[in-house]
Amino acid sequence: MKHKQALKAEIAMWRKNAKEPDDGDYQMLIMSEWPLCKSAGDECDGCPVAEYAGKRHCWGSPSEHAQSVWKGYIDGDVDKPTLSKALTAAADWLEKEVLK
Repeated sequence: MKHKQALKAEIAMWRKNAKEPDDGDYQMLIMSEWPLCKSAGDECDGCPVAEYAGKRHCWGSPSEHAQSVWKGYIDGDVDKPTLSKALTAAADWLEKEVLK
């Protein structure tokens, strides 16, 4: 699988922030700064999430949902348990459905 190491780094990123969210980690709001996006580039070249979801930029995936929830958390509209649930779901999905 192309970008396997970046995918593993992305799973670790979601899991780390699900346990202890870094309130100042604005990287989570910018998909192009995510490990997998950095590896695959702007066109999502060979990105396993894009291939699995059938869409570029994680649109419609649990990763996109997690990013949206993260924005709500940063803005003060989402609490930590809700954030943790969304980030864990994204990591679980990546691990079970995409990485497998």
